[in-house]
Amino acid sequence: MTRSLPVEQASRRRTLLAVADARSLDGHTIMSLGHQENAVLLPNAEALVQWLAADQRSFVLLSAADSCLPSLAIAIQQHERCLGALLLSPGGDLAHARLLPFPSLTVCHPPQAHRPRLTSTVAFASSWGSRLHTLHGSGESALGELRLLLHALQRQAEGWPLGDI
Repeated sequence: MTRSLPVEQASRRRTLLAVADARSLDGHTIMSLGHQENAVLLPNAEALVQWLAADQRSFVLLSAADSCLPSLAIAIQQHERCLGALLLSPGGDLAHARLLPFPSLTVCHPPQAHRPRLTSTVAFASSWGSRLHTLHGSGESALGELRLLLHALQRQAEGWPLGDI
């Protein structure tokens, strides 16, 4: 059985929200991905609250580093509207991480001296019930890999199987 969703119908139902501090390396990466994917770019969780109050569409969340926990706390409050989350190298207090009520994909960089979050990223993914993916590339290659992961998450949010990511 073949299913298809018209592109216009799917885009009216949901939007992509990127919440990150672009001054951090991972925040800049998420904002670059959001920009390329025509996401609404938000600098922090407070801006996310304002956007959600003004717009009633469903959304897929992109977030990175220390923006992940505050953004997820808000997304959990709006769980009936949040269709999924892609989280890059999350930071913060693991004690606040709980099982997410929507599909999520937690992404980390391979172990490197300037990217020390591998262990905490694995712990967050486990607490959230999130799929875990380790990036293979860096720079533009990592951005392309994140784009493919985002598209897979969006397909899952629209009811398509996640497949191998």
